[in-house]
Amino acid sequence: MLSIRLGWLVLMGVIVMVGCGSTAEPSTPTTGVVTREVPVTREVAVEAERTVEVTRQVTVPVTVLVTAAPVADATPENAATDDVASNALATTVSVAEATSEAAPVGCWPWHEAYLHLSESGCVEGVVSSTGQSASVFFINFSPDRSTFYGVSFDWGWEELAGECVHLTGQISEYNGRPQLIINDPSQMSYCDGGGSPPAFAR
Repeated sequence: MLSIRLGWLVLMGVIVMVGCGSTAEPSTPTTGVVTREVPVTREVAVEAERTVEVTRQVTVPVTVLVTAAPVADATPENAATDDVASNALATTVSVAEATSEAAPVGCWPWHEAYLHLSESGCVEGVVSSTGQSASVFFINFSPDRSTFYGVSFDWGWEELAGECVHLTGQISEYNGRPQLIINDPSQMSYCDGGGSPPAFAR
């Protein structure tokens, strides 16, 4: 009986020693990196271009014709009331339309012709050179032949280089260049008002 109790006590002691020796170690915290995408909005300056249509007033010379005629003589019956009217003149004023023969007013410089595409008006400049092909006569205003020029399919001119001329008509675009088509020699005139340069039919 005594041996049984001793065995029991020994067993209990072993259990207690094992329980005390197996204490759990404290857990160590771990560090993690979390990546996430965050949308970012920022303001960006944008340069914008806009086209502004400019309208300008142009003074046009006109011819005024005045015809004067005396008013009929006052009669005795209305002489008292028409005393002032008897000395008046009846005037008739008519305004003649400006024609292509009139000196152009407000011509655009040839280097600004590209600003007036599809407009009709007058372009002024000094001719740098002329040239022709089998079907076209060219009047150049730029030495590098990259900007405005006059073109005619029916007419040609000699000795225009160095002359200041006015071209009147509609400005159009061809192959990226502004041009003015000359259908009649009267569309070209000297800048000093000396009339139109002599032309020859092609």
